[in-house]
Amino acid sequence: MNCAHRLFYLGLWLCIASTPIQAETLSFGNNSEQPPIVFLGDQDYPPIEWLENGEPRGIFASFLEHYATALDRRIEYRLMNWHEAQKAVLAGKGDVLTVFSPNAEREEHYDFVDSFLTFEISLFVKSDNLTIHNLADLSGTRTGVIKGSFPQKILSTGSETELVFVQDHLDGFRRLLAGEIDALATTKWVGAYIIQKNRLEGIKFVTDPIALKPSHMGVRKGEQALAELLTKGIERMRSDGTLDALNKQWSGYNMVYLTEHKLRQTYLNIALVGVLLFILITLVAINILRKQVKDRTRSLREAKQALEEALHDLIQTQAQLVQSEKMAALGRITAGVAHKINTPIGNAITLNSNLSHHLQLIERDTQAGKLTQTQLNAFITESLEALKLEEAALYKTARLVNDFKRLVAHQGQEHRERFNLFEYLNVALIQSQEQLSRAGIEVQITGDKALEMDSYPVSLSQVLKELIENACQHAFTDTTADQKVIEIAISQTQTTTLITLADNGSGAPDEVQKKMFDPFFTGEASMNRTGLGLSVAHSLINDVLGGKISSVSNPAGGLTLTLELPTCAPTLHLL
Repeated sequence: MNCAHRLFYLGLWLCIASTPIQAETLSFGNNSEQPPIVFLGDQDYPPIEWLENGEPRGIFASFLEHYATALDRRIEYRLMNWHEAQKAVLAGKGDVLTVFSPNAEREEHYDFVDSFLTFEISLFVKSDNLTIHNLADLSGTRTGVIKGSFPQKILSTGSETELVFVQDHLDGFRRLLAGEIDALATTKWVGAYIIQKNRLEGIKFVTDPIALKPSHMGVRKGEQALAELLTKGIERMRSDGTLDALNKQWSGYNMVYLTEHKLRQTYLNIALVGVLLFILITLVAINILRKQVKDRTRSLREAKQALEEALHDLIQTQAQLVQSEKMAALGRITAGVAHKINTPIGNAITLNSNLSHHLQLIERDTQAGKLTQTQLNAFITESLEALKLEEAALYKTARLVNDFKRLVAHQGQEHRERFNLFEYLNVALIQSQEQLSRAGIEVQITGDKALEMDSYPVSLSQVLKELIENACQHAFTDTTADQKVIEIAISQTQTTTLITLADNGSGAPDEVQKKMFDPFFTGEASMNRTGLGLSVAHSLINDVLGGKISSVSNPAGGLTLTLELPTCAPTLHLL
C-alpha cells in the first residue's frame, strides 16, 4: 500500500469517526418559524452514515449544516433501520430519505431528488499489483462485485472481466487477498472504510475511478413542493461552490491509518528524528558559538594591542600638551581612549579563552554521542556566568580609567591666587579675540566689577577659552541674527560665584545637550574636531574649580551655559 493510499484511508477514518455528534437526532439551522424538514437515514451504512453507541456518525451529516443554510430551514436528522425509515416516510413520520437510489419499484412510491454526494466507483487491488490501472486492464481478470450493485451494472456492459459475486465488502477483500479474485469494484469511501475498520493490509485502490455515481434523496410520491425546495437548495450549494468544496474535502484526505505496531514504529522514528535533530542543532550551535568566541578573542587581542599602542603615543604627547596648554586636558584625552584598555581586558580575554575550551569539550562529547541535556544546560549556565564576569571586568576597566584620570588630570603647572573676576575675564578673552573677530561675534561682560575669587585662574581661563571656541564653531551655524552676541554675566552669593554665557544663536536640541559634555562628542565630525573641548571644560570645572556646569535653551533662541563655582575653590593636591 503506497503512501498516498494510506493517507487517504486514515483521513477518511479520522474525519468520519470524529464528526461531533451528541444525540440520535441531530438538528441543523436556526429557522424556527417553519416546521423542520426531517431526514431519515440508514443506521448501518458506513462511512456514509451509521450509528455508533447511539450517536449518528458519517459523511452525510457534514453536508446537512450547509444544506440547512441553503434551504433556510431547520433540519432534523435521524438514523434508524433502513427499511423502517422507508416506511416512516411513506407514513408521513419523516420527509426525506438520505441516500436513496431510484429503481422501478421505488419510483411507484417515491419521487427522487439529486443529492449532494457523488460516489467514486473504484477498483481495489493487491498492493503489489502492477497491471491493473483502469477499466480496460480488467480484460481476462476476475473482478468481485456485490450482486445487484451499481459496479455490477457498469462492469457487465463496459468490461470483459469475469464477474464474481461476493457476499459483502469484507468477503470481497478477503477473497482478493487470498488471490481468488484480481480486483474488487465498489464505492471508494465504503471500501476504504472497510479496510480501516478491519485493519486490512496489502490492498490499494486504483487512482482513477471507473465511474462516478451521483446519489439521490427520496421523498413521498407527490410531495412536489418539498422536492422543488430540496432541488433549489442543492442548486444554491452548487452555484456558490459549497457542494464542490465539500466533495473535494471528503475525497481528498491524504492521511494514513496506523496499526498499533506501526504506531509504535512511527513513535520510534519520530523519537529518532528528534534525537538526530537535537544533535544537529547542538553541533550547529556549538560551531557558531565556537566561531564567535574565537572571533571575539581575536578582536579583543587586536583591540588591546592597538589601544596599547595608542596609549603609548598619547603618553608621549602628554608632556607636550602640559607644557603648551598648562592644563589637565591631556588627562581627559588620555582617559577618553584609555577606558578601552587595562587589566580587565586581559581578564575578558581569559574568560573568552576558557569559554572556547568548554565549547571544545561540548563539541567532543556531542560528536561522541555523550552529550546530555544536563551537560548542555550546565554549559549554558556556565557560559552566562562567564559573560557576567566579563561584563564585570569591563566595568572595572571604567573604574580604573577614572582613577587614572584623577591621577593625570591635575599635573599641569596650576597655581592658586586671589583675583578680580571681571578684570580677569576681560584678559582671558584676549586668547580668543582672533577667533571671535573672524566669526563676527561680540562678547559683552556684565555684572559687579568688584567681584573677586580665590581660585585657579589658569583653569578658569582654559574653561572660558573652550566655551568661547565651542560657541564660535556651533552656536551660530543656522542663525539669521543680524548681530551675533555672547553675553557673559557674573554674580555672587555668600559662597558661590555664577558665570553665565548666553548667546543669541541657533541653540541646541535636548539630545545634543545631554551629550555635549561627553568625550569625543561633536557635531562637526567633518571639520576634524576632537570633540573634547566641552569635555575638557567640564573636567576642569568639576575637578579643579570644584563647581558644575549646566545648559538650557533660551526661549528667544540660543543657549545659556551656567557655571556654578565656589568663590573659594577647594584645595587642589597636585602630584
